Amino acid sequence: MKQLYIAITTLLFIAGCKKDDFPVPPASTVAKFTYTINNDGFAPATVFFTNVSIVPAEVGTVSYLWNFGDTTTSTDESPSHVYNNPGSYTVTLTAS
Repeated sequence: MKQLYIAITTLLFIAGCKKDDFPVPPASTVAKFTYTINNDGFAPATVFFTNVSIVPAEVGTVSYLWNFGDTTTSTDESPSHVYNNPGSYTVTLTAS
């Protein structure tokens, strides 16, 4: 039985604040997440992703795009995903 390996990456998107007289750096949204894998990491396995992105209040509404590395995506804030085949997958979270 082959094991499932997941490589985790995140993308950082900068969202600027309105310009005013106070010299503050622009607010930044930082995409971050954690995950747990059932079935001891052997396929088929369900991976539960928890979105822990840093989103300043000044940014407003944030949208999320997950790429699970197997041609499927999600726009849920904290999705789960089933990997049916063993292999190495690069998971990307984009917060914008």
